[in-house]
Amino acid sequence: MYSELLSDLYTHTPTAPESEETLVMVLRLCRQRLRRREIAAKHGLAEDLALELDHDRTLLRLCAYLDIEHDPARFITPLAERRRLEEELLRKGVDIGASGESELLDPNAWPAFRGSVRSAH
Repeated sequence: MYSELLSDLYTHTPTAPESEETLVMVLRLCRQRLRRREIAAKHGLAEDLALELDHDRTLLRLCAYLDIEHDPARFITPLAERRRLEEELLRKGVDIGASGESELLDPNAWPAFRGSVRSAH
C-alpha cells in the first residue's frame, strides 16, 4: 500500500528543475521534520504518513537526479529501501545526514545555505 501511494505521488507530482544542493537541503529538512515528529507526544497517523511520503519522494528525486537506480515499488519495505538508497548516495559522496543528528539544517538557515553537499571521502 505504501509503495503504491509513493509511486503515485512520485510520478504525478510536477517538479521544477532542481540542483543537487537544493534536493539535499530539502531531504535534510524532511528528515528533520520526521525526527521532530517522532519526539512529539501527540501526532496523527495521517500527518506521519504525509511526512514519510514527502521524505521518500524527495529521496527518489535526488536519486533520479544522480542516476542512482530507484523505484517507488521497492518501498514495500521502506526502511530497507531507504537504507539502500542512503548507502548509494554515500557511495556517490552525498551526505544527507543519515548517520547523525548534527547534520540537520535549521529551516531558518535556508537563505544562508552555501556549503557543499559532497562529503570529503
